[in-house]
Amino acid sequence: MLGTAGTAAAEVVTVEDGSGAGFLFRQGGNCYAILPTHLHGQRRDGIRLGSDRDGGPIGTARVVYIAPGTSDISLGLVRGGLTGSCGDTWGGLTRLRLGDALIPGTELMLQRPRQSVFEGRRLQVHSSGQKMIRLTPAPGEREDLFGGTSGAVVFRNAVPVAMVLQAEGAGDALAMRMDVVAGLVGAFLDGDAPGIGASQLPSGEPLIAEPGDPLEAVSWSAHPVEDGTDPGGLLS
Repeated sequence: MLGTAGTAAAEVVTVEDGSGAGFLFRQGGNCYAILPTHLHGQRRDGIRLGSDRDGGPIGTARVVYIAPGTSDISLGLVRGGLTGSCGDTWGGLTRLRLGDALIPGTELMLQRPRQSVFEGRRLQVHSSGQKMIRLTPAPGEREDLFGGTSGAVVFRNAVPVAMVLQAEGAGDALAMRMDVVAGLVGAFLDGDAPGIGASQLPSGEPLIAEPGDPLEAVSWSAHPVEDGTDPGGLLS
C-alpha cells in the first residue's frame, strides 16, 4: 500500500460514466470493486466502470454483496479490461493501520472522476469518529464537493484512508474510514455474510442452471448504447 501516488490513483475507477467512483482490489483470482450502494440503486449487474485515465480499459460490475444496515457499501465482481489493472490485493486493505492519518487538521488527497478524467483535490479532516470522518476543502481549494464525489477515495500519500459516501454541501463531505469499509467487505469475503443469491435477483432476470463450457468476455473498447447489450449480457 506504500507505492507511488500514481499507483494509488490507478485503483480508483469511475462508476456509471462519472456519476461516482469505486475502488478496485484483487482477491482469490478475481477483481472486485467497492462502491456506494446508492450509486447502483436497484441494479445488480452491468454497472459500468471506467478507467482512471482517458482511453484506458473499461469494464462492468455485478453486485455480489451489499453490506447490511445503512452502511451504503456494496461489493461488485468486475469483468472486462479493468481486470488487467485491478490494484492492490485484499491483504493490503486488511493490513491498513491508519494511526494518525485521520486526526483533525490532517491534509489528504481526494481522487475523483470529473468530466471523463480524474482530478485530485486537497482536503483536510474536520472531525473524525470511529466509522466516519468529515472532510472540508483544504485552504486555497474550491468548495466543489458535489456531483461525482460519491465513492471517491481519499489518500494520505499512496495509502487509501476513506471513501466518500455523501457530500452534504459543496464545502462538506462525509467519508467512511477505509478500515471500516474493509471490515464490512471482509464479512463477505471471509464467508461470514451471505452474498446476493437467486432469491435477491431482480424479478424476471433469467438464471442459467445447467453447466457448460466456460466462455467470458474479457475486454471491450466501449460501453454499449443500451445497458442490456453489454458483452457479458450478450454471452448470457
